[in-house]
Amino acid sequence: MTSQGSDPRLSLGGHEAEMTYSRASAVLIIGLNILPLCPFAKGQFERHPEWRDVL
Repeated sequence: MTSQGSDPRLSLGGHEAEMTYSRASAVLIIGLNILPLCPFAKGQFERHPEWRDVL
């Protein structure tokens, strides 16, 4: 997973975190795992151990 490229206006309210998890969940559905290369995404996976099923 590379940079999310989200709109800076969405930085409040957890929108980036939701986008990170939804993208990761989509990958899990098709049976793949991801490697978070984006520093934000990597940090989110470190903060949310419940998301680690997609790594």
